[in-house]
Amino acid sequence: MGSRIWNSRLAGMCVMLGFSTSMAVIPNTISFVNAFMNGTTGVTFARPVFFAQVPGKDSTYVILEQQRGNAIIARRNNGSWIKDTLLKQTVVSNQNEMGFLGLAFHPNFLTNRKYYVFYSKTGTGCDATNCGLNVIEERQTDSTLIKDAGVAPRLILNIPKSASNHNGGDIHFGPVDGYLYIGLGDGGNPQGDPTSTALPLGRAQKTDTILGKFLRIDVNGTTGSKPYAIPSDNPFVSNAAYLPEIYAIGVRNPWRWNFDPLNANLWAGEVGNNTREEIDTVTKGANLGWRNMEGFACQPSVTCTVTDPKYTLPIAAYPHGTTPDTVGNAVVGGFVYRGKPASIYYGLYFYGDNGTGQVWVVRVINGRIAERITLHPTPAGTTVAKTGLSAFGQDLKGNLYALGSGTSNTGTVDILSSPDLVSTGLPTPASISPHRTGKAFAPISVGDLSNLDLHNLQGRKVQGGALRNGVYVTQRPGEKNAALVPVLK
Repeated sequence: MGSRIWNSRLAGMCVMLGFSTSMAVIPNTISFVNAFMNGTTGVTFARPVFFAQVPGKDSTYVILEQQRGNAIIARRNNGSWIKDTLLKQTVVSNQNEMGFLGLAFHPNFLTNRKYYVFYSKTGTGCDATNCGLNVIEERQTDSTLIKDAGVAPRLILNIPKSASNHNGGDIHFGPVDGYLYIGLGDGGNPQGDPTSTALPLGRAQKTDTILGKFLRIDVNGTTGSKPYAIPSDNPFVSNAAYLPEIYAIGVRNPWRWNFDPLNANLWAGEVGNNTREEIDTVTKGANLGWRNMEGFACQPSVTCTVTDPKYTLPIAAYPHGTTPDTVGNAVVGGFVYRGKPASIYYGLYFYGDNGTGQVWVVRVINGRIAERITLHPTPAGTTVAKTGLSAFGQDLKGNLYALGSGTSNTGTVDILSSPDLVSTGLPTPASISPHRTGKAFAPISVGDLSNLDLHNLQGRKVQGGALRNGVYVTQRPGEKNAALVPVLK
């Protein structure tokens, strides 16, 4: 759509956001309900760490079982939830924080069936210099879109590491630019945490390694011998002291992060060391401080000034402890809620803590938290929102989910339920049909988009200036239903 139309609609959404968040009291009671119930029995998963809806598929979701190496499909079949296997990674390590950690569908998944995985590959054991590899691969489904095609994957990155922890592992495509973003931890000791003397700066501040960074690459091209292209507007492409893949530096272990689909802001949970957990918004070229800073404080072992302009301070930080309302010990990044536009929660950020199982929702004004609410789940008297909280998820309608496991590593996926949260707003695969002229999937040029709202196949609205050739969801003038429409520039 034209920039004038986009800006006016965005302004309208901001007005609505102002009324729905800054003038209303945020409710603090939400039900956490197993999203996959067959009668009175809930479907379970082994240590789930990722959830997403499969593009183009109604009531069909993918869940990653971290240390079993499974990408499980949960789908409705004859009125019941069943589980299929999209992919089984037999080489996945089950050591500590390693395993099957991330998955992302290509923006044009419905046409090319490509998806991308991040997993830890088993090594020969962890020693001072080696602890296997973190691997990013391109794979492809068969025509069902819910089963791997079985062809050899295309290797994108092999990332050697020296410890089993601090992997990061989340990968997502940018909702505007279509590039693949990768969140990588610093690789752990002996060159990660401040207890190490092996590398005084730590890997996160070193600009000649990809560990402790956010990366941004173009999987649709190549640069030299690399199996991906470097976006020309990456922040350090002209600085020989930096690897060109780097988008931002200074992270310890970004555990679960996502884009706000309305404005493409990147929100990340950054797991701390001994004292603090933090929430960051990650911008191009940012230095998020680790291992010089933790939260809003400098590390005692380094020379540092909190007000140094080279550092991007967190949106929020909280101390370690066991009182669920105020503290925790391992942050879990979440989502900005963009389900029902009229919801009180619209535009607010949900996140939680793995150690306490608590979930919070925050209102941010001018880059800092103006209000934080602890969600007290129903029924009354329940003190922990989600035991063993490991991740959050979102479906194509904007509904939010919380994943977690008990002591036996048997976990569930819960939908966050309240009258203000459950949405039917965005176009869903069930509503998509060929337009009624009979010319199914007839191409449309960018010049003809001025009166159309476009969403990508993840259900996110796309700005006209950032459109690429591909398939989008829209509703043509005079037609009753949304349609899949190829757009040609």
